[in-house]
Amino acid sequence: MRQENRTTKDALLFRYAKGQSLTDAPEIHPYHEILYFMGDTATFLTKKEKLPLKPGVLLLIPKESYHQFAIPNQDLYERCVLNFPDLAELSDLIASIMTEIQILSNPNAIIRQLFHRLIQSFSEPISEEEQKILLYGIFSQLLLELKLQSGTRTTLSTHHENPLIAEALRWIDRNYQTPVTLSEIAKSLRVSPSSLSHAFREELGISVYRYITEKRLIAAHHLISRGMPPSEAYLQCGWSDYSSFYRAYKKMFRTKPSETSSY
Repeated sequence: MRQENRTTKDALLFRYAKGQSLTDAPEIHPYHEILYFMGDTATFLTKKEKLPLKPGVLLLIPKESYHQFAIPNQDLYERCVLNFPDLAELSDLIASIMTEIQILSNPNAIIRQLFHRLIQSFSEPISEEEQKILLYGIFSQLLLELKLQSGTRTTLSTHHENPLIAEALRWIDRNYQTPVTLSEIAKSLRVSPSSLSHAFREELGISVYRYITEKRLIAAHHLISRGMPPSEAYLQCGWSDYSSFYRAYKKMFRTKPSETSSY
């Protein structure tokens, strides 16, 4: 059984969840992730490494990093998750921290307390807006603390061995705002669409379409959070049909585009 509490501030999302994971498939997403693993047992996999996890471990997962969790007992899976893009006002801090997949085997007391403070906020008599302010403040403090703890982090190898995948990710990053197709990407990379599709699924575990969709949704969320009307944001991020965008946005962020909080 899955239980989850979540709160967002602009393009920053915090989730505290117990039970079933959202996916047990390989992941590669266009946003950064910080995951505080609280229990029970699991294995974290990159393309090159396999790491058993124990409660209390902190994972730093930069955007576009292939990874997967193997969780033997989903009912006991407990975690805190922060998802965020390259926030302009914290860009220097994020760039200095989210460089490679890194593991903190034993986060210090300050880091642990920050996560427990966020969990505690769900049961406190504070408004939604006050909770957003708390989230952003704690997130900023967490980034500073992680920078100070740089000497205690272990880096895992995650580079894509397949040069086609590395080139495809760079191409998508430059062109996702336009209505691109698999055939167009494949043609630019001088491969067949079937070869590109197969390589994506083989190396990353997801489809080209899903990767582009998530990247566009994150970009649209960021624009809307900064005050752009959803009717403009979806067009700037490569969507041609608002109803499809609306359904995908609501599924991913669990809120309507028009109800996304602005700065």
